[in-house]
Amino acid sequence: MQIALGTIITAVLVGGVLGTFIRWGIQCGDDYGSQVSQQDNEALLRVQTDPQQAARAAEILARVARETRAKGRQTPA
Repeated sequence: MQIALGTIITAVLVGGVLGTFIRWGIQCGDDYGSQVSQQDNEALLRVQTDPQQAARAAEILARVARETRAKGRQTPA
């Protein structure tokens, strides 16, 4: 009984420490991406959708990105 309880406590502690480090890594990556996008005057966008709609969402986002870049290259009259 004591061995099982010790194993559970150890697993919880190790899992908590690993989860903390993983979360820190993700947050640092998000911060870097945000800073780079702000410097380039770009926006970050995250879309959550059903797997069946993912391809269509990607097409829409790609089209909008192309149109936005094309507008940025045009010279004012």
